[in-house]
Amino acid sequence: MQAKTNEQYWRDRYGMPPRVEERVISRSNPSPRRRRRGLAALLKHRPHRLFPHITPKKARFAFSSLLKVTALIVFSVWVAGSNSLLHPASEFVARPGGEAAINADKSVDDMDARLTKLAAAQETSLVALRGYLLTGSPGFKTEWAQAVAVGDAAQAAIDRDSKSWTDGQKLLQLSEMRKTTLALRNEERMLIGIIATPNQYPGLRLYREDVDPALMQALALLNELLQSTLTASGAPAAGHVGTLAEMRGNVRDLRQRLLTYLPSGDTMPPATLRASLDAFRKAPEMLGALRAEVTGQDRDRLTTLVALIRKSDGRLQQIFALKRSPRWDYADYAFKQKVLPLTEKILNTVEEWRTAG
Repeated sequence: MQAKTNEQYWRDRYGMPPRVEERVISRSNPSPRRRRRGLAALLKHRPHRLFPHITPKKARFAFSSLLKVTALIVFSVWVAGSNSLLHPASEFVARPGGEAAINADKSVDDMDARLTKLAAAQETSLVALRGYLLTGSPGFKTEWAQAVAVGDAAQAAIDRDSKSWTDGQKLLQLSEMRKTTLALRNEERMLIGIIATPNQYPGLRLYREDVDPALMQALALLNELLQSTLTASGAPAAGHVGTLAEMRGNVRDLRQRLLTYLPSGDTMPPATLRASLDAFRKAPEMLGALRAEVTGQDRDRLTTLVALIRKSDGRLQQIFALKRSPRWDYADYAFKQKVLPLTEKILNTVEEWRTAG
């Protein structure tokens, strides 16, 4: 028996040919967008197929509740955003503890921190500078330089903050502080430059560079005059030799006593030094009596010697005046009379600001 075809089977049983569906099969992969739509529809309309224990009624209730909650949240966010746009500063005015107050407190804290840092840096630089003055140790000089850098940075930060100040008196004080700081830095650098150098003691430097060479030249001239007098003939020669020899001894003693006294901490010269100074000042008068009895070359030597003695005497009077004054140690004088008052002026302004808040 011939086997029935598929079409005949359907005609004999159902009285109609089989339905043939024609589908166009795409060669590409299904679109991810269609997959997502199918999954969204499944979650929305038939969640019970994914979660059998959830009935369609419960799913619809849950879905409607989710929509209501979502709408409420969106509405609340919109209202809050609208209020903040319409009244951006209202919450800061209404609430003393708001962001504006927090920023103000932070500004006050920053200002107080900068003032504290500035005061500490000024005190540290002052102590370090005094230590360098007393010891000459380079470590103190390094510490001073570091403290100055910190203090200048703190003051620069205060200068930047001052652009928002409204207190005129405070702005004037800040301007005066800038001038004081500039003067202080100049004095400090000058002081650093002369510590442990000949410039620290200007009177001692004047003696070593001017008076002592003159005394050495005077001794050389006295030696030449003595040699010339000893080789000369005649009765007056013996008296001249005694005068010149005594004067030479006095100049030599004066030089040695000055070299002992000037570097010392004594302000008043000892009695032996004062006696040598008196004899030294009388030397030009004694040498003048010899001018008429010496030769032409010795007369020139006497003229030069008298000029040296008078010039040295004037320099010695300046040196002794400095020795009795606070300016003898000029580094110590500059520290006490200039650096210290300027630093105290800055610290007083800082303390006034910190007290005023």
